Amino acid sequence: EELEGRRKGLKMISYLLGRCPAAWGPRKLAEITERDVAAVLTARRKAPISANRWLATLSACFGLAKRRRLIDANPCENVEFFPENAPRSRTLSSEELGRLHAAIDAEPDIYVRAAIVLQLQTGCRIGETLSAKWEDFDLDRGVWRLPSPKAGRPQTIFLHPVTCSWLKELPRGKGPYVIVGRDPDKPRHDFKRAWRRVRLAAGLDADTRTHDIRRTVG
Repeated sequence: EELEGRRKGLKMISYLLGRCPAAWGPRKLAEITERDVAAVLTARRKAPISANRWLATLSACFGLAKRRRLIDANPCENVEFFPENAPRSRTLSSEELGRLHAAIDAEPDIYVRAAIVLQLQTGCRIGETLSAKWEDFDLDRGVWRLPSPKAGRPQTIFLHPVTCSWLKELPRGKGPYVIVGRDPDKPRHDFKRAWRRVRLAAGLDADTRTHDIRRTVG
């Protein structure tokens, strides 16, 4: 309740805490031991990344409990995280970008074209593109205001005149979203099939993701 309105990932925090064993429910905080935490983590070793996120969230909560003198020790403090793969470093070459642009030009869905081009020209996340609303754009000033990006605070993206020009010509749907989907009142979530179609047309390998475009722009 204290984090409501202050922490963007509150739903994820609630979800991760909800993954604590049901048997922990009636127990007091001080009764949860390092062995208990380690046992749960070990049981989830087949999904190391989600297990690590659970441990990090739990550790933060127990850490706060310790600072508030509700418990004497944090049972997560000495439990080791699973090793994770190094972050992706994949970027597109100039030749690959050329093929991608050709595939975009040949794509029949105008909004799929718009979503990928907007990402190419701004470096934004594909999720931010799909959830973009017209009310967040001032095309005369060349400004796109992201109300709640991943960083958790409003962010302003300055648009190139070329971007503003084609956005002004993009047909507007009945709803508030720039990238129109089946339901005009809801953002377009499923982009995997559309991206696969464009990726195949561009001759990009199966491991190429839309986030690689953002990394390439960066």
